[in-house]
Amino acid sequence: MPESVISASIVADSISPTDDRLTTVVLKYPRFIHSEVMTIRMWSRNAASSRAIPIEKMLDRVRTLKVGPCEWGANQKGMQAETLLDERTAREAAGVWDVAREESCHYSQRLHELGVHKQIANRLTEPFQQMVTIVSATEWDGAFLQRAHKAAQPEFQKLMYELLERYNASKPKPVRVGEWHLPFIKDEERMATAFD
Repeated sequence: MPESVISASIVADSISPTDDRLTTVVLKYPRFIHSEVMTIRMWSRNAASSRAIPIEKMLDRVRTLKVGPCEWGANQKGMQAETLLDERTAREAAGVWDVAREESCHYSQRLHELGVHKQIANRLTEPFQQMVTIVSATEWDGAFLQRAHKAAQPEFQKLMYELLERYNASKPKPVRVGEWHLPFIKDEERMATAFD
């Protein structure tokens, strides 16, 4: 799986005169962990929808990004795989995953050829899709404690460790009373809104 499938980047980091820090990030991760991302209640978020992306574009993304597990854990009781499959079995499991991805693309394409809307046809490839989610929050400690942790699913761990590193390295920009935290707004646009 390419490194770009799982990534975290900070797009705005602000701190108020009362030391309240608001950070907005863009998270990219396998869609199969999206339900876990949604469990973090302190996050305000918005995620891309497979209903909005044309089928051809989605199929190209699924085939190019090759979203899949970071590691192949051996089946056991509990929520974590404490041991990994041996190398030969892991390669075979990855091959099964690849075939499933191609089969889902095939059937999504067939639905498209039949004239089925993307809101249905794209659903077949969801386990193999990348999510792009924008998150804003003032409270990050709980998410880092729970998900930048060995008990979290490996893909979520990787995402949160990267986010933690970026968060700790970021220097929030002071905002004065009356100023706004405006992610995705260019400096020239910010200046224009300041005088409106």
